[in-house]
Formats: sequence, structure tokens, C-alpha cells
Amino acid sequence: LHQHSLMLDRMVNGMRRLLDRHRPPGPKLALDLLFSYTCKDGFEVKADSFRITSLSVMLRAVQKMSVDPLVMARCLGSMLDYTRRSVAESPRMMREDGDACQFLTNLAYYLEHHPEVDARHLLDPQSLDYAQFCASSGEAAKSRLRRLVGRLGYTISA
Repeated sequence: LHQHSLMLDRMVNGMRRLLDRHRPPGPKLALDLLFSYTCKDGFEVKADSFRITSLSVMLRAVQKMSVDPLVMARCLGSMLDYTRRSVAESPRMMREDGDACQFLTNLAYYLEHHPEVDARHLLDPQSLDYAQFCASSGEAAKSRLRRLVGRLGYTISA
């Protein structure tokens, strides 16, 4: 486990701040959210937005890090909210097939392996439209998600 807990907590809180303030369909973030960089020729490249697939990568990366459970629970809520907004608002060109279903799978896996993080309610089928999240996913991905969510105590029909 990564033990720089204060740094990790601040990093995760920073991710949460960015996710909560960003509007998914926008391809670029405002400079007050993330910094841009300047090329050698002086051209400024603005910071890219989050994508659902990048959230899956980040979620897998924090799997073995020691993040405060309350901080992580809040961040997971922001990640799911961003994913929900992106599924509803982002144009197809900004999405990858199965990205939202894969995020839910990663979320379920994280929660299964981190019972100290009180966020299982995020996967409650009463408040989550699994069919919408998994519309572009294959049957194998849906089956994997059903198994993981089932181990957390929920039955879904994705």
C-alpha cells in the first residue's frame, strides 16, 4: 500500500473537485480547473477533459493506495455522478463502447475489496439505470458486472 496518506487524500479530493465542476460534453476544461501547457513554438494546449475510461484507469490505480475511506467514498460518488452525466450528455464521439459498464465493474470490484469504504449504496439498482450504463456493452461485460454487483448484495438485470 502507498502510505503518503495526506498527499493521496488531497489528490483524491482534487479529482473530486474537478469532476464535480466539469461538464462532460465539453472537450476542454477551463483554465481555472486545470493548467494548460505551452509548446516550444508558443502554442498553448488547453487541459483535456476527463473521459469515463480515464476514471476506470484512476479507480484501478487507487486500488492499492491507502486513501481515507470517507475521502474515497466521496470521490467514488463524484466519479459515478460524472459518469452518469457523461452517459446522458456526451456525444457518441467522446465515448467508447462499454466505457460506463466497465466503470461500474471497476467500481464494484473496488468496493468488494475495500469494505471500509461506505459506498456500496452507489450501486443500488433503485438509483442506477444499469441498462443505460451498459447499453453499448457486450454480454460478457454485463455478466461480469452482474456477478460483481451480486457479491455486493444487489441483483441487476443489465
